[in-house]
Amino acid sequence: MIKNVKAKKDNSGIVFDVYEDKVERFISVSEYIKERDGHCDFEVIKCLSLPELEDEPDSQNSNGGGAWRANGGGGGDYNSKYNKY
Repeated sequence: MIKNVKAKKDNSGIVFDVYEDKVERFISVSEYIKERDGHCDFEVIKCLSLPELEDEPDSQNSNGGGAWRANGGGGGDYNSKYNKY
């Protein structure tokens, strides 16, 4: 259901793709978890525009390309409740 996870450039959260027909259900489930547990250390929201994302490192880097942070994608946004924007 979730794919193409990317870090926001300002390190305030992540952005990921969710199939369009699953977005509302995904958000509903995250709200249910928040209500059920009485707290939640993250917030899921639908992006209205794509935020600036971390650049993708050179795939030929010294660590063999194992680490990544890339640009692109959209659909959901993880944002700590302590770093609202």
